[in-house]
This record gives sequence, C-alpha cells and structure tokens, in this order.
Amino acid sequence: MKQLLSLLPLLFLPVCTAIGQSSPIRRATEQTADRSARLWGIRFEPDLLLLSPASQRMVIVRYGETMSACDTTALPTDIPIANSVTNYRGRRYVTLVSDWFDKRNAEALLELTAHESFHFYQDSLGIEAVTSQNSHLDTPQGRALLHMEFDALRRALRGSRRALKTALQIREERRRMFPDNNESTFEKHEGTAQYTGLRIAYTKDRTIRHMAIRRLRYEAKKGYVNSFAYATGPAYALLASQQRKGFPKPRPMPYRKPKQTRIPPPPPRKNGWKLPAATATPAI
Repeated sequence: MKQLLSLLPLLFLPVCTAIGQSSPIRRATEQTADRSARLWGIRFEPDLLLLSPASQRMVIVRYGETMSACDTTALPTDIPIANSVTNYRGRRYVTLVSDWFDKRNAEALLELTAHESFHFYQDSLGIEAVTSQNSHLDTPQGRALLHMEFDALRRALRGSRRALKTALQIREERRRMFPDNNESTFEKHEGTAQYTGLRIAYTKDRTIRHMAIRRLRYEAKKGYVNSFAYATGPAYALLASQQRKGFPKPRPMPYRKPKQTRIPPPPPRKNGWKLPAATATPAI
C-alpha cells in the first residue's frame, strides 16, 4: 500500500509539466504581467487554478512561487469549469481550463490569460463587475440594430469617420427603444477585458485592428446578451485610443486619412446660372 501511495505523484506529472519553465501557460502569464504594466500601470499577477476535467485534477499556482513546483488536488465540484475568476478557500484565483491549452495557439492563450487577469484586477482600475441585462439584443429589432452597428463599426475601424457617427446614432436609437438596459456598463466590464486581451496578445496595431474587425462579423449561436461586448467593446476602445480619450494607449496607432473623391461640378444650365460645385466627400 505504501508503495502505491509513493507512486501517486507520478500520476499527476503531465499536469505539473504543463506549467514548467518553457510551458505555454508560463510564458502567457509572464507576458501578461509585463505587458499589463505598460498598458494599465499594474502588473497582472493573479494566482491561478488550472482545471483539468479530463483528469479530474486541479493545479494551484500562487504567483511568485516556482511554477514548476505543482500543488495538485482533486477537482472540486463547486468550482465552475470555465475561464473565469473565483474564490477558493478564502482566496481569489483566475481559473483556466488547462485541457484547452493544446487547442490554442500562443496568441490565443495569451489573449485568454490577459482577459481573465483583467477581471481579477478590474476593481482596482475602477471598473465595476456586472452581469448583462440586455435581453433586447436577442429580439428581432434589437438584433437587427446591433448588426447595423457592427457593420458601421467595421467601416469606422477602416478609417471612416462618417461610419463612426452612424454607429453611435444606431446605438443611441437602440437604447432609446429599449431603455431598460446596461449596455454601457457591461461593455466596460467585458468589452474592456477583451480589448486588454487583444492589446496584450498582439503587438502590431494592424493585427489588433484586424482581430477587432473579425469579431464584428460573428453570428452568435447562443445570442448576443452576454457576447455583444466582445465585439463592440474592443472596437470602441480602439477608436477611442485613436482620439487619445478614455483608454490606455501604449503605442501610437496610425490613422490613415480616407481618400478624397472630388465630384465634378454639373454642366452650366441653359439660362446661364450654375449649381454650386459639390465639396470633397470621403470615400467609404
């Protein structure tokens, strides 16, 4: 019996190896800490619970300790299997589902780690944690207006100032039609976390903008109540960072002025007077 007990640690060796010196999750946590300090002025260094439903084990990692020194335990039944923030035995942790690590590339894992780490520290940044109360986004009218806003935001991220104005008008009209909502506060909560994940995971502004535009194209199979901010939040944050308002901006983001298309004036009328020439109009 004693011999069997002595072999138990070997059963969890693959889980422990998952956070070794050169592991993807170790690199992701270190990069999150370094880049969050430049982005927000705070090093994101949360303690972690790495959950493995496949092995029914959990790895506890306290930041500052040697990550290769694992503390494993049976997977508790009261901890949700999700990438989130939770309390465990009187202490707060970021939970990450380790079984998913192999299915994600380095940037996606870094984005996920930074996103959840933001939630861990958002109170200290003055951003309230809230749940979405936006059921109107899954009604026909609400969904249609949201898709129109998505379309305008895609064009705005490509440089159209007129499209940004259109997006804001659509947004205002939707909220007028459905006044019982908390879109803005939920965007701050979930949208800023998603923006942080993109900013930390991708170093090139063009890539960040491309990822934000791609998120504005998705169709939510489970509805938009809890997912809309993943698309609109980064988009508005990037547009705000161009204006240097309200969001951290570690590096200058180039803004390309849209090409000007001049419309030629109409030919003169028979009675001798001319219509006023059209002014330059930005190409959309």
